[in-house]
Amino acid sequence: MDNNRREEELIAKLKILNMRIDWIASAEGRAALVKGFGANGEYFKEKMELVEKTEKLLDELTGKK
Repeated sequence: MDNNRREEELIAKLKILNMRIDWIASAEGRAALVKGFGANGEYFKEKMELVEKTEKLLDELTGKK
């Protein structure tokens, strides 16, 4: 696989992770207003896993592996 194709794949994966992290942040914000699901850290584990995956992809993208 050439470098441009791999870079495009990494960027696409980053976009997907970013959309999920944004969704979680919005859900937590809405939940905080009404003390609903997500207001007490229910998404914390998933969010941290997504952040870790994002950091690994960014390292690969920037060549820091």
